[in-house]
Parts: sequence; structure tokens; C-alpha cells
Amino acid sequence: MCIRRFLKTNSVVIDSSWVALGNLLSGILSVVALPFLIGIYSKEVYGFYFTALSIVSIVSIFVGFSVHYKIVIADTEESANFSLNVAITLNAILSAALMLVLFMVSLCFQNLYFSFFEWGLIIVSVCFSSLTVDFEHYLNHKSSYRLLAKYRLARSVAILCGAFVFSFFLKTLTGLLLAYVAALFLSLVLIFLVSKMARTVSFLPLPVVWNVLREESSFYGYNTMSTFLNSSSTNIFTLLLQFVFGPEINTYYNMAVKLFSTPILIVGQSIGTVLVKKFAMAKSAGDSLLFIIKKELLPIIKTSLPICLLVAFSSPYLVPLLLGSGWEVSGWLILILSPWLYFSLISVPLSMLIPVMGFHRFGSFYNLVLLSIRVLILLVGLFQVPFFWVISIFSFAGVVLNVFFNFFILKKVRCYELKN
Repeated sequence: MCIRRFLKTNSVVIDSSWVALGNLLSGILSVVALPFLIGIYSKEVYGFYFTALSIVSIVSIFVGFSVHYKIVIADTEESANFSLNVAITLNAILSAALMLVLFMVSLCFQNLYFSFFEWGLIIVSVCFSSLTVDFEHYLNHKSSYRLLAKYRLARSVAILCGAFVFSFFLKTLTGLLLAYVAALFLSLVLIFLVSKMARTVSFLPLPVVWNVLREESSFYGYNTMSTFLNSSSTNIFTLLLQFVFGPEINTYYNMAVKLFSTPILIVGQSIGTVLVKKFAMAKSAGDSLLFIIKKELLPIIKTSLPICLLVAFSSPYLVPLLLGSGWEVSGWLILILSPWLYFSLISVPLSMLIPVMGFHRFGSFYNLVLLSIRVLILLVGLFQVPFFWVISIFSFAGVVLNVFFNFFILKKVRCYELKN
């Protein structure tokens, strides 16, 4: 009865359940389809694909320039619409600039790790990925959680179906990137039409965009740098993993993270999507943020712990059973990474307080430390240290840093509320 009452009265659970449902179904589809796709394309090709997606994740941060935070915390509909148009205009300008840079580089050099056509697909993916973040935050602002869930599910289905279709023609990295670009484009068109954004979207004059960025340069600058460092601490690890241990190990690692993040990190991301708006509303109204955390976040964290433990300790035996022989490495990696991923479940929602409360300097400093430590840990692998030892140190460091992050954020919020 207590659990049923908790589920019915906890607004974060109710709202985030729709987001979580879309993420969960998308994650399950990926987990089920990936082994078959890797069997078609090979683990080496997917290792390069994961590397390309890491580049997309990092570069898209600068193309978006953290304008999406302004969309979701906007006080009025007009302000949210204006911020969305700023984001779209900035995206178009910077994506075109990246294409121009690529063209000029192609005149001077031959292929740089990827072919220039593949680099072009990566830049288009950057553009569409940044737009995806902007559109999702706009739906979050409008509390369109069901539509957001459907959009994420449709995007995941499109990416996987596209990979299967292109496997008949190109069983290479180019085929996977073409499928990814096509899926992002179709899903963006779908959400654009269904949400009726056409009524609000328009390109703004360049001077208007420049004035917006200049007037709130500290907000956009700190948030962009903080997001970049946070994303880099994960994605640069994937990039270096590719170079230090090779594409096959990179595939095992990314599969392990994807398998475990389906039931665990999806919860944190879904809750964070909902909480960022609730935090902003509570701060504007003068309500207690700690009360929201205690009432709505703490019970979710407690109920997630046994699920994490069950998934972690069963993974070395379940992963080979579900995916077949040859995936034992991913099963053991899940067990090693599970402590870090569980504490990330707590950190992801609390990190939404950084843009709301203006903890930009702390966010940037923390993510810089996180990135530096992770790079140093991976460089240990250059000295012939076994891969599993490197990942174990990586997971332990993640736990320590996440505990510090959570404690510091809660302390800062407490001090703010005592002063006000």
C-alpha cells in the first residue's frame, strides 16, 4: 500500500515515468538489436562507430551552446519560444561553419582517421543531435512528457531499422553513419510536425543572437564549458579506449555501459529531465529545493539500490546467456562498473541544480577534475596494465567523485536556503 501511495502521490515519479518509459523501451530495443547488428557489421566497425558518436556528443555541445537550459527554465511561453529560435539559428550558423572548415581541410589533407565523407556525416549528425536536445527541452518546458517518450522511442526504432536496412548495401562505418543521420532527420521532422513547432520556429537576425549571447555570456559560457567537460570525461574516455586497447575492447565497454544504463541511468536521466523544471519553479516561488529532493528523489534512490545489486551480480552469467558466447567480457565489466553507475543515478538529477542555482564555476571545476582523472587512469593502460585493472580504478574513482559532487551540491543548496 505504501509503495502504491508513493507512486500515485510522487509527482516526479508520475511525470518522469513517461520519459523513463520511452527511454526504457529505446534501451531494450538497442540491447536486443545491437548483438545482431554487431554480428552483421563486426565488433571493429562498431568500435569506430562508438568513437564517431563520442565525437558527435562532444562537438554538439558547442553547436548548441547550452541554449537548451534557457528553454526549459523559461518563465513564460514567449521566452521559451525565443530561446528555441536562438538555439535553431545558432545551430544553423555553427553547423555551416563546421562544413566550411571541413571543406577547406579536405583541400589540404587526405583522410584524417575517418574519410572526409564520414566526417561530413559526423558534422550533419552534430547538427541534428544538437537540434534534438533543443526540441526535447522545449517539450520538457511544455510538460509534454508523453510526446517526449514517443519521440525518443521513434528515434531509437529509426536508428536500429536504418542500420539493418543499410547493412544490405554498406556493411561499413559509412552505412551506420548514414542510418544514424537519416534516423535523426526523420525523427526531427516527425516531432516538428506533431508538436506543431512550426508556429513558433523562425530564424533570428544574427545581431539579435549575438546580443543574447553577449548579455548572458556567463550563463552560456559556464554551462557550455561544464557540459563539455562532463561529456568529455565520458566520451574522451571512449576515444582514448579506442586508441589504447583497440576497437574490440571499445565495443565490449560500450556494450556493458549500454546494457547497465538501460535499467539504471535511464531512471536518473528521466528524473533529471523532470526535476530541472521543478527546481526552477521552486526557486522562483521561494520553495525549498531540499524538500523536493527529500520527498521525491530520495525514495527513488532507495528503491533503485536492490535493482542495481541484482543486475550487477547477475550480469557475468546473464550477459553470455542472453547475447551468446563471446560477450563474457561485457558481463564482467558491468559488475565492475556498477558502483560508479549507481552513484551516477544520484548525480544526474542533482546536476540539474547547476544551471538553476548558478553553480557554474563549481560545475566547470568538478568536470575538469573528473576529465583529468579519467584521462590519467586510461593512460595507465599504456604501461601494459591489464584492461580490467584500468576499468576497476576508473569505477572506484567515479564513486569517490560522485559522492563528493552530491555532498557539495546538497551543502550549497542548504547554505542558499539558510540565507534566504
